[in-house]
Amino acid sequence: MAAVIGHNWPLYLGFKGGKGVATSGGVLLALAPVALVLALVTWFLIIRLTQVASLASLSAVAVGFVSLIVLHLIGWQTWRPVGWPVIILGITLAGLVLIRHRTNIERLARGRELKITTH
Repeated sequence: MAAVIGHNWPLYLGFKGGKGVATSGGVLLALAPVALVLALVTWFLIIRLTQVASLASLSAVAVGFVSLIVLHLIGWQTWRPVGWPVIILGITLAGLVLIRHRTNIERLARGRELKITTH
């Protein structure tokens, strides 16, 4: 949690940082690698289909969070068990990502979000 907060609101940059998606992915890598793989697949599919980075990021976070719940409910026990502390952390991180993407969400709702271009 501290890594994502520090990335989103770094003291040395005047509390203006990133949006926490990649940092949250790093947390998922450590705590629930299967959820990270599902989130990454989602991100790549949405980027390929829409070329909208914020939509891909928000979709990946949603799939990652839902995956945590599903992994918990089915009792997935690979490298580490997915328990309630991990789910609560996932909910919190997803909330932080949503907060940081609020202007992107507004633009998406209006149909004015920018696409990734290769020009």
